[in-house]
Formats: sequence, structure tokens, C-alpha cells
Amino acid sequence: MSDQPPRKEPHGHLRFSLQPPRGAQLDGSNIPVEIRKPSLALATRCLSSDVVELEPGAYVVTAQLPSGQVLSGSITLSAGTKGTVQLEPEEDAPLPPPVPGGPQLLSKWPTYLERTGLIIFSLLTHNTTSSGIGSRGLLRCLVPATRQTSRNPRLRGAAWRLYKTRSPKWVASRFDSPSSRDGQLELRVAEDQPTVVQLLRPRAAPSNIVLPIPGESGHPGCRIIVERGPTGAFQVDIRLDNAHADALLRYSQAGDRNRALLSQREVEATKLLYDKMKDPVGAAIGAYALLRFKQARDIPEWTRNLCEWFPHFPDGAVIWAEHLARRGEHGQALRVLMKLEQRGLPLFSAGLSHAVDRLSAYTQVHDDAWPRDEAPTLEERSKCETLLAALSRYAACTDFSRPVTTYHGARPFAPGEKPGPEVLVPDPTDVDLTSYFPE
Repeated sequence: MSDQPPRKEPHGHLRFSLQPPRGAQLDGSNIPVEIRKPSLALATRCLSSDVVELEPGAYVVTAQLPSGQVLSGSITLSAGTKGTVQLEPEEDAPLPPPVPGGPQLLSKWPTYLERTGLIIFSLLTHNTTSSGIGSRGLLRCLVPATRQTSRNPRLRGAAWRLYKTRSPKWVASRFDSPSSRDGQLELRVAEDQPTVVQLLRPRAAPSNIVLPIPGESGHPGCRIIVERGPTGAFQVDIRLDNAHADALLRYSQAGDRNRALLSQREVEATKLLYDKMKDPVGAAIGAYALLRFKQARDIPEWTRNLCEWFPHFPDGAVIWAEHLARRGEHGQALRVLMKLEQRGLPLFSAGLSHAVDRLSAYTQVHDDAWPRDEAPTLEERSKCETLLAALSRYAACTDFSRPVTTYHGARPFAPGEKPGPEVLVPDPTDVDLTSYFPE
């Protein structure tokens, strides 16, 4: 009888081929994959770009997209072979409901709702189910007039002011070559500065979506995707050219439902933050993800550089201030947050949530509760309250289930304002959506 251990069969190697649902685009993103045995025992977790070494046998494989949709497939892997499993959409799998509330940072929100420039995307939507009005729609691109005519790059790149009295006039600008395929309309804007795109519809309540443009040229941009929803109403989505940042943003949007999957992308989030010179918007997305699942002491100091190297980028200031606050440096955090007076509204709803939450707390802290030499002066406290009131006007109208800052209001600097008849007057630069989406 031999005392030699039984000889193990050579492992097989598994690759993944992903077929996205109709109308979805993966854009080369790495998707988290889970591999289980038929008994549902977990074999391993990996990313869709990995080649996985497995023991011979049968496996059930699933991958969850940032939207929450699941791709699945099965394969029997033989010893010493290479196999590819085709992951396809599950039939009749419903889309998950929107995650209510967004980032859970507004602990004292009701109190501050009562107290009541940048690139913005304005979306005027209309509930066709309840009113039965036709589905005519116009897409409009707007930029601050002073930015469009100025030759000063600092002025052109700066965000417009949060305060209504300082906000400039807005003028129409053209889109870059709209293209339509597979029931979707894709557009871009040529501006390298805060830009507002409006979707106008009759009797609509305007909804403004902040375009994630850092305010400086030479960085990855974004695409505007328009399609009809199940009720016939137009729906608008913003997709980043940086595929890794776009995927991470969508996992972040899913909230706690995808928290475990989000934490698996720590390396990718850290790399996005590291590559801030290439893409400050992607760096901000990585930083927001790290703030969700990492301790402050474990987050790189690169957040400070994101704030200081991009002086017109509002989210850089919010991220560095939140990092400081979690380290207990509240006086410095308050002073960094005050940079929003000049930088404007955060591009991402997580940033608006962080800013309002911190400013709300700081305005209520008594002087004797501040550490020595950190208490704000009377002037700083007054400015803090003014900034909080300005941000609260936007936050009161914001949909925190959307990853980019999205709020309703007829004009970019007037959140909550109802549209007048002049809003619906067509401009020669408008895109008539009915020509792309005939009824």
C-alpha cells in the first residue's frame, strides 16, 4: 500500500466574457465577480479582467453591475484547460429601486432646511403618467456669459458664485455633434468650464444636474445620454469618459446595498486619487469612496493636494475639509470649507452632504467648546452661516439618490424657482428631442 498522497489534478483557468443588458455600456470597466460551486459554497471573488485558477468542476458565476443588475452564467471546468464563461443578463430581472436619502451625513437636516457658479446641467422633467401632456422636449446648453467672453483663463475656469446677487447672466452654447443609436441620444459640450444643460418640457418642474467638469482644460470629460423611460418621459444620465471612475461612481450610488462591493475596489479608488493630475474629477470620486469605508488615518494625504492643486474645484475643498474633520482638526476644516465661497457648489451630492453637515455642526458649536486657538472669529462665524444658508437653498431641492448634484429650479442660481413661460422659448442652439425620439 503506497503512502504517497493522492495526486491532484491540474487546475483549470477561467476567463470572463460579459454581455451587458440592452442599452448598457461597460466601457472596459472592471466588474466584481463571484464564483460559487453548485452547492452555493463560495469558491472565490475576483474582477472581470482577472484570469482565475480553479479546481476542476462545475461553477456558477455572477457579476453585479453598478446599476444593480446581475449577469450570470455557469461552466464546467476540466483539469488543465482554459475556459471562458459567458455572463449574460438574468431574464426579467427588475432594476433595483432608487436608494433614498443618499449619503447619511445630514444628521440635523430638518433644522437647516428651515433656515433657509459652477457647471450645471438643468433637466426640466414632466410626469406624463399623471398629466397626459405630450412628450416634446428641448435640450439646451448654457454657460455663464462672463465666462464665455472672458480671455482670462482664471475667470473662465472658475465656478460661478453661490450667491444669487453675484451670479452672472447665462447664454446659450452649442452641443458637439449629437449622435443617436439603439434608442439613446449621446451629446457632449465643448466647454471646459461650468456648463448647464437644460431638458425643457411643457409645464415641467426643472431639475438641474451638475456636469462633472473640473473647470480646467486637458482632463477627461463626460457624455450626456438621453433616452425615454418606461412612461415615455425623457431620462438623462451623465457618463464619465474615465471608465474606472464612472464604474466606481455607480457603485457608490448604490449605497449600502453595494458597500461590500465598493470596499473591494479600494485599490482602484486609491489609484484614482493618486492620479489627480490626470483626472481631478476621477480623484474626487476615489476620495469620496475612501471616505465611506476607510478610517481617516488610513486615507492618503493626497486629499490635501487635490484641494490645493485645483483652486477652482469645489469638491477638492470639501474632501480635504472632511478628511481634516475626521482627524479632529475642526478649525482648519472650517477654514477649508469656506473656500466654497469662491469655488461654488460641489459637483457631487456626497460633497454637498458633507459640506452642509459640517457647516451645520460648526455654526452651533460655542466658542468655549472649540480647541484653543481654533475657535472661529465673529467674521468667520458670520461667513460660515452665510455659506450654510446658500448651500442649504440648494440642498433643500437636491435629490441625494443621484451621484452628481441634482436639484430642481428654473435657473442655475435659483434652486426651487418655478419656470416662467420665457424658459420654454426655443433657442437656435437647442436640440429638439422629438426629432430623435419620434412618438
